[in-house]
Amino acid sequence: MKVYFYLLFPSFFILTLACTDLKPTALGPDGRIVVFADSLIYRLAAPGLDKTIRQTVSTLPQPEPLFELEHQPRLKFNDLKQRAYLLILASLQDSTPTSKMARSMLSPSVLELAEKGEQNIFVIRDKYAAHQLVVFVIGNTPESVSGILAADSANFTNTFTELALNRMSMDMFRKHSNEDLSEKMMEKLGFSVRFQHDYVLIRDTIGPNFFYMKRIQPDLDRWVWIHWWDNPAGDFPKRDRLLAIQDSVMKLHIQADDSSYSETVPGIISHKEVNFNGFYGIETRGTWRLNDYSMGGPFITYTFYNDSLKQLFMINGSVLAPKFPEKMKFIREMEVIAKSIRFRQGKGAAPAL
Repeated sequence: MKVYFYLLFPSFFILTLACTDLKPTALGPDGRIVVFADSLIYRLAAPGLDKTIRQTVSTLPQPEPLFELEHQPRLKFNDLKQRAYLLILASLQDSTPTSKMARSMLSPSVLELAEKGEQNIFVIRDKYAAHQLVVFVIGNTPESVSGILAADSANFTNTFTELALNRMSMDMFRKHSNEDLSEKMMEKLGFSVRFQHDYVLIRDTIGPNFFYMKRIQPDLDRWVWIHWWDNPAGDFPKRDRLLAIQDSVMKLHIQADDSSYSETVPGIISHKEVNFNGFYGIETRGTWRLNDYSMGGPFITYTFYNDSLKQLFMINGSVLAPKFPEKMKFIREMEVIAKSIRFRQGKGAAPAL
């Protein structure tokens, strides 16, 4: 077994373990990170954790943490080391059990980087199990760990989010992908999205350039719609215009049996510029409701410009889960489906399956 080092982000080192031995798939629920830290460091790190992986997602109907944390002592490490997400917080100037364990697991050259302050976050993928992430945060002192977390909060959070989406994608599509539907989409529309086997087509011809799929389960509905339009000039709508477009599409197409229609809830909205599969895009998160206020739930929308096709695409995933108090996992499913979009030609062209 060899360990290779390469720089991913300005403050991140990824330690990739190259090993031919087959490993079991990592265990544990997605969205839960096991944190190994001695009590003092865990308490001091709380502000940094709150700004990163434990941050509150306020665009859901009830605020939820981005990830759940499960704090464990060093003695539990061997029992839990095959969990999917491991976070180890340690100090170079601390003789407590977890810090000693962390230092023993990292090479002297890596510890030297931490001592100099050149690198303080180190990632090992697939160390004890396949599809696993082990993240070390090493500070010179216990007091410095929280600041290290907060200083690079976006990259730190994205590291865990990326694995969560990849693991969810494998679980969603490994045995339950509707390949026939994706192939028909590609043939008819020039692009395709991956769906689980029990999504059903609601409509794909009503209105200009609109496609709508839904998955109905007891007390849980999920649906995805896509709207696209020509934009030769390449100008990207401003964010208030994006919401107006989304509302107009939902008013026309996303209706209940009594003709009430979906709309976005004002004020519970976040926008973020993103690299969406290589395209410039805007990620919009928020809450939808029926205009009669009878029901509602969370949504995520990606709007991106395909500069090869000179078209703008808006792909929305929405959830209705009134009996499920936690909805973050369902929104992650919508994110996985949205990001599976592929095109027949031009930029973003790739086999859909």
